[in-house]
Amino acid sequence: MDPGEALEHFLTVGWLLGLDPSAEFSTDGYLSGNHDVEVAGLNPLRHYVSSGRAEGRRAISPSSFAQMQRSAEEREAAAAALEKLRVDLRRYLVSLGFDVDPVDLVFPSERSEPDVVDPGWFDVDFYLAGNPDVRASGVDPLAHFMHGGFRRNRLPAPRGAAARYEPVSDVDRVLAAESRRTGVSRRNSENDPATVSTGDQVLADFRRAGFGERDALVIAFGHDDYGTAVGGIQLCAGFEQQQFALDGATYAYIFPSETGSLLRPVESGEGLVCCRVNGILVSGSFRLSEFVDALIEASPGGPVVAGIVKHSTSGHEPERVAEAIGRLSPRKLVWWVHDYSAHCVNFLLLRNGVNFCGDPRLDVQSCSVCSFGQERSDHVLRVRKLLDAFDWEVCAPSAAAAEVSIAGSTPLPMKPRVVPHGRLVGTGNTASMMVNEGKVRVAFVGHTAFHKGWETFLEFSRSSSAHLFEFYHFGIDDQSFPRIEFVKLEQRAGNLGVATELLVEYGIEAVLNWPRWKETFNFVNFESLAAGCLVITNPDSGHVVDAAREFDRAIVFDSIEELLSDVGLAERIRSHHLEVPRQVMAFEMTGLSSAIITVTSPEVGGPR
Repeated sequence: MDPGEALEHFLTVGWLLGLDPSAEFSTDGYLSGNHDVEVAGLNPLRHYVSSGRAEGRRAISPSSFAQMQRSAEEREAAAAALEKLRVDLRRYLVSLGFDVDPVDLVFPSERSEPDVVDPGWFDVDFYLAGNPDVRASGVDPLAHFMHGGFRRNRLPAPRGAAARYEPVSDVDRVLAAESRRTGVSRRNSENDPATVSTGDQVLADFRRAGFGERDALVIAFGHDDYGTAVGGIQLCAGFEQQQFALDGATYAYIFPSETGSLLRPVESGEGLVCCRVNGILVSGSFRLSEFVDALIEASPGGPVVAGIVKHSTSGHEPERVAEAIGRLSPRKLVWWVHDYSAHCVNFLLLRNGVNFCGDPRLDVQSCSVCSFGQERSDHVLRVRKLLDAFDWEVCAPSAAAAEVSIAGSTPLPMKPRVVPHGRLVGTGNTASMMVNEGKVRVAFVGHTAFHKGWETFLEFSRSSSAHLFEFYHFGIDDQSFPRIEFVKLEQRAGNLGVATELLVEYGIEAVLNWPRWKETFNFVNFESLAAGCLVITNPDSGHVVDAAREFDRAIVFDSIEELLSDVGLAERIRSHHLEVPRQVMAFEMTGLSSAIITVTSPEVGGPR
């Protein structure tokens, strides 16, 4: 392993296992003296280099740490951090269907006899088969899962509670691991007939939701339920449904019963899907082919399918979707580039979930050492077959998304048409700036995910200049971090603008929006700009930096280190707001599928 690969291994896997990167830096030693870093789940070496050293925090060698004894206070803090990890781990296992008692979650560091380990819910063969990076590293697979693997949605065993797991053979274990390694959540069980509806039952639900025999129908495919989940695609689907209703069309949004970034394996047979029709959730789940059978049989002359919309293929079977499209003969097909799932199972194009890879060739070494590389070739082939089979109008919500989709080694066959999801319009209002003891108010808005820049925000809140700022997190879940005030925020279709109102209300002057990938369209960014906030970001953030620059609100740093070392940032932000009136704008949704699909169009499309 060359030095570059060794460093990447440490940054992605090694530190989670307590490995030391050199003879001068102890991973456990740094965490023992910096419990805020430990509780936050931050990489200790990355934290020390980017901000810890400037803050005067001390790095010690592994040999020195081995000779140290923790004080009672340190032991208490370490125990609290371990207990938080135990709570998070149990919550994850329960979400997968494992009934685990917290007292049974004993970490490797707590065992007096580490060789005698059988937690019952962990399958070593399954985990190693689905995680070649762990197998290659030689580390204890159970320790890897408990100390960090679960945070990356890796599965400890095949789906379902361990008590119900009876593997037929080692081959079955390997196939299950390789096809289910990416984290999933299940809505209904395929083995429970009570939760499965027939095609006729689903069609009856459509009728009750207002679908008439000759009504125009628009069918969209997404990755989860836009009525309960929060995100960009979900917002688009919600507004899209409202717009098609105004056009007199029935909008059916189909998503997999078992959701995840992987496509459903062909060898598993036809899976179950769920659906919202005109915003109403259809009872139970069903098989797409049976619903298409019922729809065609009940429609003399064939159903009027005005359009098919591909929002996401994640969790679906492209082959089944293609079969349904061929039978329904839609008038228009729209393929959205919301992400880069046409190029990799990791739809953000982040190698090992960390660094943007730029869509390399399928056969390069960097792809082979990536935890997503194993499924990539098959994934790209299956998605591309669906794309090539029909005359899709491929659309991207930004120029950045369009460029990335054709710039790599698995480019789309055509450059997408750029159709922005919305725009900012003036309101004529000017917001007054709140000043609190001279401190500048900066916020992070949205999910606390690594790829969205949450770790960067945490490091920023502990930087040497942190005393010049007040830090806020506007989101769904309170992460309870020191020095960060939490403000509840929940977006849904129809209430877009809540974030803007809260940012103005709390007098936020800048929003840190630091995605690790090239964003396709970032609603948080527009909400921030609408509130008159400056946007702190990096030059590789795709549409985030492009939009912020368009409105002359961008503060761009080439690296996290440059951000953390800028002692004049607070003064620059404050000076900007004192010199430039803070104009409040409103975000209007515009570029949705309803702007592309004409419900009454006589045009008929189909397979090429």
